[in-house]
Amino acid sequence: MMACLPLMVLFMFSLEGKHKNKQRFFYMILCMACILLGVREYKNIFTLDDNEAKRRVIDFVEEKGYSIGIATFWNGNVITELTDGRIQFANIECDEDTGEASRYDWLCPVDIYEKEGTALLILTKEEDEQIVLPEKEKMEAVYEDENYIAYEAASLKELEIFR
Repeated sequence: MMACLPLMVLFMFSLEGKHKNKQRFFYMILCMACILLGVREYKNIFTLDDNEAKRRVIDFVEEKGYSIGIATFWNGNVITELTDGRIQFANIECDEDTGEASRYDWLCPVDIYEKEGTALLILTKEEDEQIVLPEKEKMEAVYEDENYIAYEAASLKELEIFR
């Protein structure tokens, strides 16, 4: 159906100034096709849950009452949104070539580095294999599923990149 739309538009323009009834008919078909394809696309968007894999780790975070987290931006920011801000994240980024972790302050609360208490380092399995964070070896893995692993840190200040 989608491949036919450009052909229908071209055919409509070829009828310009000629057969008004045919032009109106094809115009109506074009409009209906656009509406149907739009409805189908919106249905796909509303039924898609890209964050389904994060739901279990969020349940764990909320069950244990963590309020401070450490994660890469795309994980930390999404989890903050999905928990309505109950857990805030200090963001890190990982150099793809060296695996070295560094502080990433984009959309990160300014006062997060001053907060005291246990912090949860949440990484995807892929990030966990790639990231070089010396302190991670000393941290206890407190959560693991097929997508994520979470380590517990005594505080953010325990990590060199946040000092």
